[in-house]
Amino acid sequence: MSEANQVRSRLCRACNTDSMFGPLHLYPETGMGKGDVLVATLGSTRPFGKVRSVPLMVWTCRQCGQLELIAADPEALFEYWSAEQR
Repeated sequence: MSEANQVRSRLCRACNTDSMFGPLHLYPETGMGKGDVLVATLGSTRPFGKVRSVPLMVWTCRQCGQLELIAADPEALFEYWSAEQR
């Protein structure tokens, strides 16, 4: 999904002000690259068992600091999650 094509509400869910801005990219301190974090399903018995790198976008509230993380490819993330549920 292109960032230019996204229409996001600027209303913060935490403080109800019109102060949300973004998208920004999340850069993990580990140097994994632009916007990717590792996720694992809750059913995983090993802490670093089956993980997947997922690109995220961040929206932030200027008023209260609330962060909203949005998966750039939610369908791929759902497919990963649903495969682990079988």
